[in-house]
Amino acid sequence: MNKGFLRLFIKFFVPYLMFVMLIFVFASITYVTAFNEIEHNAVNMQKSYIDQSKSVIDRRFRETVDASFQLREFSTIKAFKEKSYASVNKDYYSAVTLYNELQDKWFQNEIIRGYFIFFEKSTIVANPIEVYFYKSFNDEALKIEGVSKEQLWEDLFSKYYSGHVLYANKMKYYENSLVGIPVVTTLGHGMDDALAVILMIMDGDKLKNSMTVFAESFHGNFFIVDEQDNMLMSYDTAYGVSEDGSIDYNLLEEDAVMVRTNSDVIPYTYILVQSKEKVFHDIHVLRRRAIIGILSMIVLGFSISIWMAKRNSAPVVKLMTRNEQLTERVNHQLPYIKTTFLERLLKGEYSNLEEISAITKLLNTDYTGMYYGVMVIDYDEHMHIFEEDGDRLLQELEMKRVEVKDVIFENTFQSDFVHDIDYDKIAIIFIDRVGDVEAFKKDIQHKTETLGEAMKTSQLTSIRYGVGSICDDIMALPLSLGHAVDALAVSVGSEEGRIIWYESIEENSESYYFPFELENRLYNGVKLGDSQLVTQILRELFKKNLVERNLKIHLMRLFIHDIWGIFNRIRERAIGTNHTMNNLIQSAVMEMYDCTDLEKIQLFRNTLLKVTDIYAVERKEKKNSVMDNINAYLRQNLSNPNFSLQDVADEFKLSYKYVSQIFKDYNETCFIHYIQTIRMKKAEELLINTNMFIGDIVIACGYNSSNSFGKAFKRHHGVSASVFREKNKE
Repeated sequence: MNKGFLRLFIKFFVPYLMFVMLIFVFASITYVTAFNEIEHNAVNMQKSYIDQSKSVIDRRFRETVDASFQLREFSTIKAFKEKSYASVNKDYYSAVTLYNELQDKWFQNEIIRGYFIFFEKSTIVANPIEVYFYKSFNDEALKIEGVSKEQLWEDLFSKYYSGHVLYANKMKYYENSLVGIPVVTTLGHGMDDALAVILMIMDGDKLKNSMTVFAESFHGNFFIVDEQDNMLMSYDTAYGVSEDGSIDYNLLEEDAVMVRTNSDVIPYTYILVQSKEKVFHDIHVLRRRAIIGILSMIVLGFSISIWMAKRNSAPVVKLMTRNEQLTERVNHQLPYIKTTFLERLLKGEYSNLEEISAITKLLNTDYTGMYYGVMVIDYDEHMHIFEEDGDRLLQELEMKRVEVKDVIFENTFQSDFVHDIDYDKIAIIFIDRVGDVEAFKKDIQHKTETLGEAMKTSQLTSIRYGVGSICDDIMALPLSLGHAVDALAVSVGSEEGRIIWYESIEENSESYYFPFELENRLYNGVKLGDSQLVTQILRELFKKNLVERNLKIHLMRLFIHDIWGIFNRIRERAIGTNHTMNNLIQSAVMEMYDCTDLEKIQLFRNTLLKVTDIYAVERKEKKNSVMDNINAYLRQNLSNPNFSLQDVADEFKLSYKYVSQIFKDYNETCFIHYIQTIRMKKAEELLINTNMFIGDIVIACGYNSSNSFGKAFKRHHGVSASVFREKNKE
């Protein structure tokens, strides 16, 4: 080998050989790390499997326990537990009554095979099939393997139970052999005074089918153990089970992957075991392939090192191609991002300039040093508030909005600077780099006038323009928008097409006081029938406008027009066969046309108070209405997580749309918010007044999971359920 070839070899081959060796070291480290993580994930997958089984088994136990609790609350059963043997023997009619009622108490649930109720004083045994004294109780009805008749009676009344699950055992239930799981609930006066016992029989074979819902084939075992780790039941009677019937932990720790989880319903633990060979089989195969791959990489690295040197530019080209594709995708999204940014900016959702600078840098746009202004276009024709065909007019207004925006875009306004801010208003943002404020104003005036001419050419009428204050700070755009809306409020009734600048409006003398928040309070006070609240708000409203502001004639009339508009909202609710409210409002409107301004205000006050009184009477009369029945039905089904408005419609044989409408009218909120509120109230009561587990409260309040309940509770109260309970029990 000559020296020239050796130098060439060293120059090209050795660096790439070192690169290959570096990859080998990195691959080895990655191999160890990755397979440790994969094995960890495989174990976590077993946890996921057991959680799936847990949810199903817990639901089965909950169904059975709830069924026993339902039986415990029946009045006939409560009354019968007090009867003695002598009273029943003398008057067997009470036992017949009990039997007749129990015939209707079948549970349509495949996991519940049946139940017996044992009454201590009368020694009566009852179920939907038959009622008799315990001395007549025989193996044909119920026979638990290894438990005598005398022992069964003693065990049932030896301690207080409340939905207690006992060990699975072989038994016969009316000649049917099964692995039964007894669930015992007692009725009595105290913790150690059981007057009656409800014995629910769960089908253990059916419960086994719920133990492995996560796979078609299962190679392992599933155990249910009590707090002392005693096995109550197992999916397989062989794998992991010792000769004495207990769990063989020594075998399982060596041969199997074992995961545990506690039940949320009963004080027991679920254990899932699968053989390590089964769990890690695919991982071992993958590990062998990875080793072969790494070794192959080393061999190939030697042979392709020189070729890689010749092709060293290929990765760079590929990287540049990907970068161009990414840049193209970003540029494609820029208009949408820019529009969203300006829309949020108008709403005042940005709190600092640093955040704005970061976004403008991403958009490759610099607004620094500009002047800003907002113009608002009002295209509402101010339809009369008592038009009968209001829905049609609103549809026409929506069509007009589309036409107005078409004209705006045709006049070179960019779409990302044009935003809908209300059903009848459009905002246009003006941004420019002129160094003279007056020049910027003239530019806005000129563009607005040009736009106005285009509107007239397109035969779009009743359009007004309000321009907010000019500012040199981008953070002040929301203020400019508010000023533009204020300018429009003053221009009501002015010449069509007129441009109103906020700066030309005199404070107080050119505006009246009737904020939207006050209008809502006034409307809600009327709906509540609260005459005192309505009178208080009217007093504040008239003082602000008639005394403090001393409105001029044109603003006084605008103010009167605005406050009378509240009757439109009220009138929309006054539907049905009773037209008292409609007639009252319509009569006042007709009378208003012949009144002076002050007489109109007095007429408005008197009419509004009369309407308030009508609502007060209606609220009293609604106690026995259909809506009260619906609300009662909602509370009865509160624990059903799948309960919906369609269930209400089906129950009362009404249409979904109709139920939704009357629900909103009566409760002043939508169905979802209302049912969430009463669920939260029930959760509060259970957390404060009981010692129930939070998992049980989740189910009682109708939530599918603790996670969804926790989010809803924290959103409603600001703290978690456990913190809420701790604070309120101190």
